[in-house]
This record gives sequence, C-alpha cells and structure tokens, in this order.
Amino acid sequence: LGTHAPYISGLLALWRRSLPPHFEIDAMNVAHDPKRCPLVGDCVYDAFFTRIFEMAYTDAVVERCDGLLTKGLSALESIANSVSNVFLNAPDARSVDIWICTYPAVSCQVLLPLVEMHERAVVGYL
Repeated sequence: LGTHAPYISGLLALWRRSLPPHFEIDAMNVAHDPKRCPLVGDCVYDAFFTRIFEMAYTDAVVERCDGLLTKGLSALESIANSVSNVFLNAPDARSVDIWICTYPAVSCQVLLPLVEMHERAVVGYL
C-alpha cells in the first residue's frame, strides 16, 4: 500500500539487486493514482485504493496532538477493517507474505489488522 508508486519501485529494485540470485521476489506494486503507474512502469492502478485515499485522506482533516489541523487519515479503524476484508477476499492478496506501506506514514496503520489478526508482515518504507 503506498501513495507513491516510485517508492515501492525503488525498494523492489534495491531488493532485487541486493538479495542472492536464488531468492525470488514476486511482487505487485499497487497504486492509488492512475497517473503514477505509466511514469513508473511497474505498478497497477487500483480503484479501491483510490476510493480509500480520496475519502479518508484527500478530503479529510484531522487534529494533531498539538491541536493544529492537518490533512490525515480519518476513521482509521473502519478503513483498516475495509482494507483487511478486501485483501483477505482477493485471491492474489491472500498469498501476500509482506505488505509495504509508504508515505504518509499514517497509511501503515490501515494494514495493522492484517498484522495483528491475520499474521501478515508489514514493512514501512518512508
């Protein structure tokens, strides 16, 4: 899960160069923004991510700990549950060993149910 497909592309390229040749990486780079994939070349656009990102981040304002208002993910618990339900019902997603989340860092929280209840791993690449 990431809002910047190039971040994931860079991380995957680094892993492919750094890991021993016998270590295979089968990856799917999913992005929320259809404009980014043609620029990166190795990602797929996902409408579900777009809806989540637009509803919960682009159009959302949250209060920070210091009282200031900023853009942020609202309704994190319900978004996280939706993400888990979608992923656990998608054949490709059920076989994922490691999820990667990127910027904004708070987006990693939407994957927490996958870690806590479904024993998946999450890597934050910020």
